[in-house]
Amino acid sequence: MLYVFDSRKKEKVLFVPEKKDEVSFYSCGPTVYNRVHIGNLRAFIFSDLLQRWLKYGCGYTVKWVMNITDVDDKTINGACANVAVQEETKKTEETVSTDDKNTERMSALSSFTQKYTDLFFEDLAKVSIEKSSFFGLPRATEYMEEIQSLIVDIIDNGFGYISGNSVYFDVLKYAEYSKKNGFEYGQLGHIDFDKMQETERVSKDNFDTRSPFDFVLWKGKKEGEPFWSFDIVDKNSGESVSLDGRPGWHIECSAMEKALFKKFPFDIHSGGVDLCFPHHEDEIAQVRAGCGEDPARYWVHNEHLMIDGKKMSKSLGNFYTLEDLEKKGVSAEVVRFFLVINSYGKKVNLSDESLAGAGKMLLRLRKNIEKIVESSGYPAEDFCSVSKQKFEKAMNDNLNTPVAIAEFFGFIKKMSKMSMLEMSKESGYSVEKKNVFCEYVEYVESVFGVNLFFKKEV
Repeated sequence: MLYVFDSRKKEKVLFVPEKKDEVSFYSCGPTVYNRVHIGNLRAFIFSDLLQRWLKYGCGYTVKWVMNITDVDDKTINGACANVAVQEETKKTEETVSTDDKNTERMSALSSFTQKYTDLFFEDLAKVSIEKSSFFGLPRATEYMEEIQSLIVDIIDNGFGYISGNSVYFDVLKYAEYSKKNGFEYGQLGHIDFDKMQETERVSKDNFDTRSPFDFVLWKGKKEGEPFWSFDIVDKNSGESVSLDGRPGWHIECSAMEKALFKKFPFDIHSGGVDLCFPHHEDEIAQVRAGCGEDPARYWVHNEHLMIDGKKMSKSLGNFYTLEDLEKKGVSAEVVRFFLVINSYGKKVNLSDESLAGAGKMLLRLRKNIEKIVESSGYPAEDFCSVSKQKFEKAMNDNLNTPVAIAEFFGFIKKMSKMSMLEMSKESGYSVEKKNVFCEYVEYVESVFGVNLFFKKEV
């Protein structure tokens, strides 16, 4: 009986997947233009914790999809800076065709994003997020046909329009439609649309929109950027229009969700709380406008990671990467443990002291577990069972990891303090009882993704 906090309903609700034994689960992945910081990692580790609990705690098969955003303003700017210089040099030497230029820019984008994709997966491996856990790891550049198809559906249904060489989503028209049908635009982010002002992301998209609230589905090409061909029939004129360009950020996720899960709605969509609006709100709008369905049945979001009371972000310059912390002597395992034992739904302040505290706690756990394993007696099976039930009750209460780890830590501490004589009187020595204890520890390891056996160093 798993309860999760649904961001749209703003309350804990009972989670019931569409299929009895399977959960379809989508989480927003990285934009691969730089190394991810620890605030980003919190979102990925939370999603991993959730899929682990669904799998090991609830017994579901989990189809977990996480996207890779490998085409957007940041990746293009990072990839094409050197290409632009090279092309300027070539102008004096030879005439380079448009196709050749685009091939070179595409290659530069692919090489640039591959570098940071590789670094991202290196970081994931360090914090025990296994590639084998994923049902899909789609990259936006691999789904252009699906992206364009969804855009056409949105236009055909009357919620998208062509302006210049770009395509936009008509938010005002959708908002009117959604209100009439009982699901208002802004519902996920709990925003009053009537009072909504132009957002930062919209204001940076300097295109010819009908209203300041409209967002871009497809961006017409700019000088020096890679582009994809997109031929579409303009419903107003009936003529075919060629829109060379690239997708907007929001449409990428919606198209990949549709391609991987085959139908809407899937069960769970997760991500950082900063994605509620506009990104996830616009995902809902796109899927409803293009497919007539809600994309997800449950929306769960993790809170911000803080530094000195401020959200960790690259724009503020107050961020650490995993590599930064490793250079300071903090292991990736301690970073994961610190993030896992804090409630995903609460803001958490990262500091040297908080990381050191997590490291000491993990070390104490390992030493006490080793002491118990090496002893001649083990707690009776029902004693492990009682602790496991309390652990599971906490995890089923919206992944309440602070209570779950407190129960487990208290159990291990009590066992380690029992004298060998008391342990033997309680249970006596047997391989079976030792296995019961070790299986419980391994179970917690599987859920938290942290090694609890035998290591003395953290």
